[in-house]
Amino acid sequence: MTGSAPRASSNDPSSIAAGTPDEGRQLGLLLESVRGMADEEFQRSERFDTKSRNQLTAAGSLFTVAMAATAGVLNALLPRGDTVQGWVYPSLVATALVSIVSLGVAVWWTWKVWYLYKQDALDPKTIEQYVPHAEGGNAQVARKLIEAHATILRDRRTNNGKRATALKSGSWWCLIGAVAGLVQLAVVFVALLTS
Repeated sequence: MTGSAPRASSNDPSSIAAGTPDEGRQLGLLLESVRGMADEEFQRSERFDTKSRNQLTAAGSLFTVAMAATAGVLNALLPRGDTVQGWVYPSLVATALVSIVSLGVAVWWTWKVWYLYKQDALDPKTIEQYVPHAEGGNAQVARKLIEAHATILRDRRTNNGKRATALKSGSWWCLIGAVAGLVQLAVVFVALLTS
């Protein structure tokens, strides 16, 4: 249909029909909804934190295994007088450097996931000041709390967007570090087999 006005989406407030005041019950429902969404964003930030810690731990563990295997194999080969092919040392140094640098960058990005970003919150004193108004049945209390929680929700979503971006970047650097560690292990074992 050309020329017709766009339909309001189901969650657009303009699509709500006018009703009669219900002494704040609808505001209470809206407040619970906004609080629930803010809590969900908090849980989302916790998941980002857990994922970033786990991926960094896995990449760091692989780095540790690669370094230990490199040291062990080289310590076993050198005292026996075994010759190590000329390409082995530059390959080990290069893969170790790539691992170190990529894990350093991954730590930086992971820190950005863990970072406690600034967000507005209700001060306990402000909440205490609402008590007499709430006891008096003033519907503006719910309205003000909804506005405050909407701000908290907005801040959490913005901060979680930053965390998601940092997690994605950190994941790539952890992957690069892990691949470099695997290549280093392969070099070590080829050196062991060819000596």
